[in-house]
Amino acid sequence: MILVFASAAIAAGEYSADTPNGPQPYQAPPPVCSNSDQVPDDEGYTSPVIYNNERPPEGPETWERDWGEDILIHATHVGSNQDIALDEDTGDLYAIFDTDHSTMDSCIVYRSQDSGYTWTFWRTTYRPSGPMYDPMIEVVRDSCGMEWVCMFFRSNNKLWMRRMTPDQGRHFWELICPNDVDDYDIAGEADTAGWVYVTYVPAGTKDVRVARNALSGDGWVDDHALFTNTEIDPYPAISCATGGLVSVVFSDARMTCNTEIRHRKSTDYGFSFSPSEQITNNTSGAELTWTDMAYTHNSSMSAAGWIFTTFELSGSDNLSYYYTIDTVNWTYGGTMPDTGNENMPSIYAKKSGNSVTLAYNSTPGDSTLCSWTTGSNPTDWPTPIRINDYPSTGYWPSAAAFNGSFPTVLYTSYSEDYNCFLDWLNNSSPAADKTSMFILDGVSVTISPNPFTDFTSILVTTLQSGNLSLKIYDIAGRLIDIPVNRFVEGGAHSTGWTAGENLSPGVYFCVLTHGGKQYTQRMVLVR
Repeated sequence: MILVFASAAIAAGEYSADTPNGPQPYQAPPPVCSNSDQVPDDEGYTSPVIYNNERPPEGPETWERDWGEDILIHATHVGSNQDIALDEDTGDLYAIFDTDHSTMDSCIVYRSQDSGYTWTFWRTTYRPSGPMYDPMIEVVRDSCGMEWVCMFFRSNNKLWMRRMTPDQGRHFWELICPNDVDDYDIAGEADTAGWVYVTYVPAGTKDVRVARNALSGDGWVDDHALFTNTEIDPYPAISCATGGLVSVVFSDARMTCNTEIRHRKSTDYGFSFSPSEQITNNTSGAELTWTDMAYTHNSSMSAAGWIFTTFELSGSDNLSYYYTIDTVNWTYGGTMPDTGNENMPSIYAKKSGNSVTLAYNSTPGDSTLCSWTTGSNPTDWPTPIRINDYPSTGYWPSAAAFNGSFPTVLYTSYSEDYNCFLDWLNNSSPAADKTSMFILDGVSVTISPNPFTDFTSILVTTLQSGNLSLKIYDIAGRLIDIPVNRFVEGGAHSTGWTAGENLSPGVYFCVLTHGGKQYTQRMVLVR
């Protein structure tokens, strides 16, 4: 199925079938420059105190671990969500989560500066007189080249963004919506335009609104309704690409007999949007929930994009997706492998390339599954891998991201007191002087042990499928062995290599050829 978008854009002040009552514009107040961690206009105690609440039990009592040790961000009871963002200039990772209690609530940010292996406290935000919900985070560069860590959350029946520079030298509070919201999503620009976008559903409505912020001190502007009265929970999602492309997708039952996913697109940085178009063809009459989308950050004319949504059927949940390679034509891509119930997708595109990470929940089993692909191969998803060592919660989605070039997932485990954990493709904690590893262009080789006396294990991890060869050379450049020479799927592949008795101790080289590139790693044989 192919759907073509060819409608003229509608400015924020015009009426349409999407917004019969008009766009209902709202102008947010200007930013407040404050270094206080307390939510503005909230009174109470001066420091956060955590009171954990009990939840209904989730899942089985036992769990079989799958991969190596996941990384604990911090031993704090997560309340309603966790999110993660990568600073692609420095490689720093920022994880945000809210604490779980009915009063004196906090949103806490931890930062990792060593590729996710260790985490340190970075900043907290708290509301003395009540709870905070649904934190999200983005790292965005403004038009002057300054980077901002943008933290979002619901607090005091309002939707807020708090932003500060990575060194915490500059800091602003910016109100997005003066009333509570039922749902929201965010996106950050990848180029020099510096825009941050939000879509949200005002509490008690079925309306979808959108707003944008240039991080220039003008606050949130062009806030208006994109679609009114979807008649069902819309589950809106927003994404953007380089060059001004912004899209919002949502569930709707007003314009069609069955629930369908609709899409509105802007090519001028969110100033105006084309009329909505139907993406799905929901002949089964399923309820469509938990939608997410992402664009690769190419130009607005060549970006690839994906829309994932959950088809809730009577027997199970199926996770299906649609894709585009030109931002105009959307094609049905298929359904992710059936492992039970697949739902709650999270998809994230790397800002400096065309790679995307997908994470989603699967039950029974309380699994968080991960897959990945690129804009050049939009349907080439490797078989999803269960990444969680501990059973993940079914109350909210995991968060897909990147750690360097590797697909990454942040999730919360109900069996571990609702602490949040990080895992990524090629996650390992090698012992010093016993393992060597190199990572480049989404390809890694880990040799363990190294140095070695007779036998060593070579682990190759690639993001893409393709022909792969692994050759061993001596220091004079003579070919010694070819342990691997075949086509491999994207993912992790391990092979053992035994040095023959006739080989002398010394330096050898492991040369990997994949995707038209070569990668060389030194090996040391000792006798």
